[in-house]
Parts: sequence; C-alpha cells; structure tokens
Amino acid sequence: MSQKVSMHLVNIVLIRNFSLIMLVNVAYRRDSKITVDCSDQTLTSIPSEVGKNTQVLNMSGNIIPLFGRSHFSRLGLHNLQKVACMKCELNSIDSKAFLGLTNLVELDLSGNKLTEVRK
Repeated sequence: MSQKVSMHLVNIVLIRNFSLIMLVNVAYRRDSKITVDCSDQTLTSIPSEVGKNTQVLNMSGNIIPLFGRSHFSRLGLHNLQKVACMKCELNSIDSKAFLGLTNLVELDLSGNKLTEVRK
C-alpha cells in the first residue's frame, strides 16, 4: 500500500522599489520539516522574513562571512534543526553563534574557509 505525500511549495517574492530582492522557496510537507531555501541569492544575512517556525534553513551559496553572537536566535529561529551554509565565504564564527538552538542536530559548513571561532 503506497502513501501519498502532501507537499506545498510556496514561492515568496520580495519586491522593493520595483526591484526583485529575493526569491525564497518555502516547502511545507505533511509529516516532515518546514524548510526555507534561500540558497544562491547573493544574500549577506538571513532575511528577516524567514518564519520563526522554520526547522530547516538553507543559506548555501550566499555571501555571509561571519556568524555573530546568537546569529540565528536573535531572529527568533529557535526551532532550527538543520542549517546548511555551504560555500558562503564564511571565515569566522562567534563561539556563541548557535546559542539558543537547542533542537539543532545538523550543521553543514562545508566549502567555507573558516579561520577563526571567536570567544
């Protein structure tokens, strides 16, 4: 007996002054994780429009050289379970960047040139 998986893909287009700011893909799957894909948008930070209920965040391929103190929780992203920031030109992480992310189980920082974890 096969099960159907219900999936809804929502494209959020942010436009300011008639210019496309970014395209964010939000996928909602029944019995799965709430996922936000902001990859390859030349972003320099996590968009404030990312929902607080987000569980999986993909910021790969953007330009984010630093994760500062409480980098994710200051945006209210306390429910994150997986964060992908591959190839983001990341070179420094504050030692408390992931403070408050008690559900985080997977972190992918591959393809970066980390030189420092700051205290």
